[in-house]
Amino acid sequence: MTNSHNDDEKILDLLKDRMKDDPPADLISRMEDRLSDFRGKLPEHPYIRSLEHGDAGFLSFLRSPYRLRWASAVGIVLLAAISLWMGGPNQATWAEVAERFRSIPFFSATVYFKEDALSEPIQFELWMGRGGKARMRYGKQVLFAEKGKVLKAFHLEARTEVPPNPMAEQILSKLGSGESFSLETVLQSCAGKLSGFLPVPNAEALIAEDLTIFDVTNDRTPEWLRIWALRESKLPLRVRFWDPRDAECMDMLFSYSRQQPDECFDADVFEKKMKGSKDVARNLAYALLQDPGRRPLTPEDLFEESGYHLPTVDDVGITSDGIVWVVAGHSMNRGKDGNVFYGFEELKDDLGRDYIRRQGTHRTLEDQSIDLFIPVDY
Repeated sequence: MTNSHNDDEKILDLLKDRMKDDPPADLISRMEDRLSDFRGKLPEHPYIRSLEHGDAGFLSFLRSPYRLRWASAVGIVLLAAISLWMGGPNQATWAEVAERFRSIPFFSATVYFKEDALSEPIQFELWMGRGGKARMRYGKQVLFAEKGKVLKAFHLEARTEVPPNPMAEQILSKLGSGESFSLETVLQSCAGKLSGFLPVPNAEALIAEDLTIFDVTNDRTPEWLRIWALRESKLPLRVRFWDPRDAECMDMLFSYSRQQPDECFDADVFEKKMKGSKDVARNLAYALLQDPGRRPLTPEDLFEESGYHLPTVDDVGITSDGIVWVVAGHSMNRGKDGNVFYGFEELKDDLGRDYIRRQGTHRTLEDQSIDLFIPVDY
């Protein structure tokens, strides 16, 4: 009884000290949200549901005339309020982060991988939608998969279907066959050695109140995995794998938006567009994708937004003197001021050399221009 009395006195003293003034409005709003969320989740809790089948315990306590235990319960709630008021942590649990990730309709990720401290990084990009649909750009390949199985892979420069890159195929297969997303599966595809180990919070790595950080380690090897998640939305932002023996590492950065259009994951639609386009290969990497903020992703988007269009390259060659000639179709563009211009103004080759146009002509009936370009240091 004495210990209980002392605990109550400490709680009251803390409350009196912190609540001399009215609670801030944002605290009241946050507490109301928490209590509302608590009430909503309480009926589905396994223990509460077990009471519906006649188990004794919580309900009998509520019916009890002895309400002294409510004082301790109220004290706990008020201490939680003080913690919020004083800027205390509102840590998201790993189960909440995993469940939140499972509920999203679409995500994309950019991944960087290095084999050791001195190796060049490998970068690839991933887009995943509902129904197990996935799309990946790995080097010069674009791959399409469904429920963990690669359907088609295309080489952007060759503009043809090719066998999938083995590492890309392995990653896509590990991402699973589920209809919904699994953060555990994503982590396994990046760091399989650490799969099966429960992420635990790492408060020492925390430098911002709106973040929650989890670490994954094991007793057999020194590798570790770290996950950064937003505290309020509980969405993961970044995953890092690190091996201290040779600095092998992997960083995965997540982005979230509304679901991409179905054609973005359609290998046949992409193949038709790729083979029917005369655009350069690098401009096809993001074909059919849409930016959630309605910003242009490709030159095609840029020209559509500006009202201009991108001329096609019908033919190209170089003379023995180093002069490049280009035959461009669909060549004429008209500016907003009414001025007309044709073809291309500048070129850059695969070696990074810049060229400027020196002479050109335009065939009106065919809307075709023929231009000569010389190196800027000619």
